[in-house]
Amino acid sequence: MFIVAAFIGLLMLTMGRQLYWLFVGGIGFIFGIILATQYYSSQSDWVMLFIALLAGVAGALFAYSLDTFAIAAAGLLSGGYLAYILLLTLEIDTDLLFRVLIIVGAVIGLLLVLLNKDWALIILSSLGGATLVVQSTGYGPTVSAILFGSLSILGIIIQAVRWRQEPERIK
Repeated sequence: MFIVAAFIGLLMLTMGRQLYWLFVGGIGFIFGIILATQYYSSQSDWVMLFIALLAGVAGALFAYSLDTFAIAAAGLLSGGYLAYILLLTLEIDTDLLFRVLIIVGAVIGLLLVLLNKDWALIILSSLGGATLVVQSTGYGPTVSAILFGSLSILGIIIQAVRWRQEPERIK
């Protein structure tokens, strides 16, 4: 399952804005993993991978058919998820504070999408992709933090350069 997650993470990291349905599908995959491990942890890894992939495909189809709404929903979910991962990493476990900060992260993700869809897709897909890749490695906190930061910056640069090179952007 880790290889699939890392592969999806790399695709999100480098192509999240260009293939926005991949970004939304990747967010669906992340939530599929969370739900599968929470409710089906006694099942084999193949069952949990199938559930995660099914959620990812559902997210991609959702994005393909409901473009703007799906991207806004993905911004909301990815902002909340990134806040959740950050809080776990920082070991902040005060229940009320934890929930409030996840909601704040979700609102920030949604606002990013509403303010500038292209940059929001670049930033959120890079952060989400970096998260998937780092979680697939199993490194310790220090190496994971350095890898996360490096991959996030690299993903943002790659996507921004590709976006600037698109024919309709060149004037």
